[in-house]
Parts: sequence; structure tokens; C-alpha cells
Amino acid sequence: MQLLLTRVSSGLAPDGKQAWDDLQKLRVGLSYLCDVKLARSPQQLRLYWALITKAWENQSGYATKEDLSAAALCAIGHCYRIKHGDDVVIERPKSIAFGNLDQAEFNQIYDAVADLLAEKLGVTVESLRQEAADSTLPASIRNAEITP
Repeated sequence: MQLLLTRVSSGLAPDGKQAWDDLQKLRVGLSYLCDVKLARSPQQLRLYWALITKAWENQSGYATKEDLSAAALCAIGHCYRIKHGDDVVIERPKSIAFGNLDQAEFNQIYDAVADLLAEKLGVTVESLRQEAADSTLPASIRNAEITP
């Protein structure tokens, strides 16, 4: 069982209803061994897919965003290499799912993919990141007129 906990002044507290419900299933008085990891940021995962989407919209070599993501992950080395026969090496991307990476590992992947995509598109990594960040805002905010 995995629990999402938040550090509070008195210790750790369940973060959300699901975590509270899961915590209630544990028997009072028993000791439990836990591995503590910094939870992944859902916002950063959305930024990753916004980055992939922006790059995909500006290329013609990949049929889907998922194909581009897989190629980018393999290009930065986040993949399995399977030798098939004497001359063929098949690369398969490793998962970037929440349970497979902690936040620090995902930060490295995000940064490497952003650098790679920016280089391939011939843009600065800052401009690509900004476009991705802008695209994750709700349309009502992104397109809102600012009035004095």
C-alpha cells in the first residue's frame, strides 16, 4: 500500500481522502516499515506532456505524441536496450509513471528531454518551456483580457 502523506509540525498526516481511508485500514498499535520518497508533481507531468505536444505540433516525423515521447526518452538513454540477433538492438523506453520514478529522477528526465527537443527544433529551451507552461493554463486564464 502506498500512502500520500504531508509533513506537518507534529509528524506526517494523510494527504486527501484516499490516503485517510487507506490509513484507517492499518491496525493501531502495530509498527509499519515505510519507504519515504518525495511525491511526484502532477503539474510537472502535465508540463512534460505539454512540452511533448508543442514539439510534436512542430515536426512531421512522428505519428503520435506518444511516439515522440518514446523516441525522446530513448534518445536521452531512459530506455531498455534489447539485443536481437547479431546486429539489431531494439530500444524500448522505460516508464515515467509515478510509481517508477521519484521527483529527483523525473526532474533529470524532464530537463534532458526539454534540452533535446529544443535542440532538435532549433529553439531555446527557455522558449520551449515557456510555451509548454503557457499551454497548461486554462483557456479562460490564458485568453483573458487584462483590464486596468
